[in-house]
Amino acid sequence: MEKKEDGFELVTDRQTHFTKTIVITAGVGAFEPRKLIVSGAERFEGQNLHYFVEDVQQFAGKRVLVAGGGDSAVDWANTLERIASQVTLIHRRDRFRAHESSVEQLKQSSVQVITPSSDPIPARGEEDRTGGVGGSEYQGDGIHRRG
Repeated sequence: MEKKEDGFELVTDRQTHFTKTIVITAGVGAFEPRKLIVSGAERFEGQNLHYFVEDVQQFAGKRVLVAGGGDSAVDWANTLERIASQVTLIHRRDRFRAHESSVEQLKQSSVQVITPSSDPIPARGEEDRTGGVGGSEYQGDGIHRRG
């Protein structure tokens, strides 16, 4: 691939392509997730804390918290809404970096969205199953951190 004045030149073993836009669609495993920085979080990985979803059915009937505001987080919140008993999406900003149509779908869904301008998640019970999230305790069945 070489940057040209009016776009890019992509050379393969068969031919040369000229384009003004390149979309990189690197699949699962191409990037490392940004892990949750909470003391002791590693003890919940693969049980209540998930960085990748291999089988959405593991969340069937459960309460799920999705942390993030990019495409992956919003898409997973939208997908899990049909499977989980409750989905909460928490994001550190009021604006999302996800595709506009996905954000619109999120707004029309039953997903509870928590942002800095939202009310905080209330503390629930004494048992701390997943640690502090956004300054509050969230006693859900799983946390999915993406985006």
